[in-house]
Amino acid sequence: MVATKKVKKGSGANVEELKLPDVLDIKSANTFFEEIKSVSKAGTNLVLDAEQLEKITTPAIQILLASCAAVKKKNGSFKMVKFSSDIEDVFTDIGLESQFNEWK
Repeated sequence: MVATKKVKKGSGANVEELKLPDVLDIKSANTFFEEIKSVSKAGTNLVLDAEQLEKITTPAIQILLASCAAVKKKNGSFKMVKFSSDIEDVFTDIGLESQFNEWK
């Protein structure tokens, strides 16, 4: 997984983009947690680029949910972009469709 450049918007808001790998599972959970935690700071607008993401399992989904809550608590925003319909189906299948829709 690679964290990409920080972009400053004219309004002064920080935008952090994190490019997700093809697989987010139990094996990658610790690394993923550390990377997403490092960009989840106060006032950050976090954008997750899921273009390469093909598989996501429960540990990574839990990390996403916690990170979203943390960013929003710190007056930031949380978005996922370029995701496949298969990834969206995972969230629907486990009952998190409304949460996922907030991230679009």
